[in-house]
Amino acid sequence: MMTPTFGRAVALLSFLAASPLAAQQVRVLSLDSAVVLAEPASEVVGIAKAGVSRAQGAQSQSQSALWPQFMGTASYTRTLQTQFEGAFGPDTGTGGPDFSNLPFGQANTWVVGVQGNWVLFNGMKNFAGASAARADTRAAETGLLSSRAAILLTAAEFYYDALLADRFVAIAESTLSQTEATLRETQLGFDVGNRAEFDLLRARVNRDNARPTVIQQKAQRDIAYMRLKQLIGVPLNDSLVLTSRLEDSVLVIPGAASRFSSDTTLDARAPVVQAQEAVTASSERLRVAKGEFYPSLVLQSTYNRFGYPEGIIPAWQAMRPDWNVVLGLQMPLFTGGRIRGGKDAARANLEDSRLRLQQTREIAEVELRNAITTRDAALAAYQASSGVAQQAQRAYDIADVRYREGISTQTELADARILLQQAQAQRAQAARALQVARLRLAVLRDLPLGF
Repeated sequence: MMTPTFGRAVALLSFLAASPLAAQQVRVLSLDSAVVLAEPASEVVGIAKAGVSRAQGAQSQSQSALWPQFMGTASYTRTLQTQFEGAFGPDTGTGGPDFSNLPFGQANTWVVGVQGNWVLFNGMKNFAGASAARADTRAAETGLLSSRAAILLTAAEFYYDALLADRFVAIAESTLSQTEATLRETQLGFDVGNRAEFDLLRARVNRDNARPTVIQQKAQRDIAYMRLKQLIGVPLNDSLVLTSRLEDSVLVIPGAASRFSSDTTLDARAPVVQAQEAVTASSERLRVAKGEFYPSLVLQSTYNRFGYPEGIIPAWQAMRPDWNVVLGLQMPLFTGGRIRGGKDAARANLEDSRLRLQQTREIAEVELRNAITTRDAALAAYQASSGVAQQAQRAYDIADVRYREGISTQTELADARILLQQAQAQRAQAARALQVARLRLAVLRDLPLGF
């Protein structure tokens, strides 16, 4: 009986098969090409790249505080009515004071200038902030590497799942072919009186029981292929031809894995590196919070040129300069507990980061041991399955001959067929498990925790 989930999957596949889709393309896909296609199609990798860009932008902002800042200004003011009109008496033409170059009530006022600001000292807050931003950038870059390693392993798993589904379909179809051959042999024997009706009915039941298995395995194969297509960004209506083998005499690792280090030492694990960078960033932010207690020494300079033309546009040489330099000192006297609260929060964040680093190291150590144990177990299972499928095939061939010659029962033949199915399935599963286990260990250094 089919499960509801399997039934919905079959219905979905039937709908896709009946829908008017675009022309299909046949794509030949190796394991290496699947891994290469998966990375640009991954939203997770894209998000990690955006995180790196964001961290680099924040780093640039933090480092800019170490340098002087300059800003240009320009303004124009048109005075329509002013309180200074007639303030110095009527213009009698007697040669009174000339206020045409002063700012009092001028109809047109232009101001063009440059402002500079340079923080000379502020308790090392700027240096500590830049150092924290650099740690965040390194952590983001390590996270991007982890995302790439994760998508590589996922692509390999999906590829091997599709190969395994192909193998299961082949096993199911081979079993169906065997049951049909047995039914034909039994039907012939029954027609000539050499086989009992019970044998004929049993052969038919075995044949009919094999058909749903083929249908189910084909549906599972289509689902595995759809997952692989979605991961690598291939249209779902395209056909894939997988060229890599599930099991080889020499099990190989995808070439794309060569860019990841095989170093499995604990301190080299990407999650541990990220946690260590988080500790560094938190430590620097605590320095920033402590720096709030220190005075700030700021050098400021402003250069402006003022013009009051009778027309709209003033002449540059007619504009009057104004330039000043200020060395200022600011020191917090009372902030209502704001600085102390910020320092306490930064200290708590640092302690949190340290505890997370310790937790990450412990989990990473367990994952390393689990990966090695899983690889060794998979290798042992794969080696144990070597030759079993050939022996099971030989046993089935003998049982088939014995049945044809009438010196064996159909029960013996069915048992041999079941053993052959189990041996073939176990061999395929062991090959898939070993491939994934070896690849996981090869890229373990860069994998996220729990992946």
